[in-house]
Order: sequence, then C-alpha cells, then structure tokens
Amino acid sequence: YETEAAVVQGLNKRQVFLWIILPQVLLSSIPALTNQVINNLKDSTIVFLIQYTEFFARIQEVAATSFKFFHAYLFAAIVYLIGVTFIVGLTRFLEHRLLRHYGQGY
Repeated sequence: YETEAAVVQGLNKRQVFLWIILPQVLLSSIPALTNQVINNLKDSTIVFLIQYTEFFARIQEVAATSFKFFHAYLFAAIVYLIGVTFIVGLTRFLEHRLLRHYGQGY
C-alpha cells in the first residue's frame, strides 16, 4: 500500500525505492546482517587477514611457554568480546537512527 500511495503522490520508481522500500528492508535486515558480521569475525580470517592468525599464534605461544592457557584464551575471548560489542553498538546506533528518521511504523 505504501508504494501505491507514493506513486499516487507523484514519486517516481527511484524515489519510491529510496524513501519507501529501502528503509523497510534495512530495518528488517539489520539483525540478520549483524549476526552475519559477528559470525565472520568469529569464524574466518576475512576481518583480520594476517593479523588474525598472528594474534592466535601469539596467544598459543604465550600459553605454551607460560602454561597459563586459561589466561591466554581468556584474553583472546575479551578481545573478541570488545570487537563484537563494538559491532553490536554500531548496528544499534544505525537502527535507532533509521527508526528516528523513518518512524516506528517500519
């Protein structure tokens, strides 16, 4: 109904997409996109490339030499927690900004 109303108001296809369809798609897809970004952070080297493997090589090296495996892996978990918290905060900011701009109806 929104697209029909926009066309009746005189918006062209591009304007209908940018102002009606895109905000609805973004708001409904933010949680899924956030989960995908976090999974990429956890499961692959896409985010860190070389630094990711070097980070875990250093963690394993420290754990092996000091026999403090718990502390080493706890540090790695905290680093990931900080990264995930940043990503979630960024997406919440984006979601609130979109909701404020386009309203709660989306």
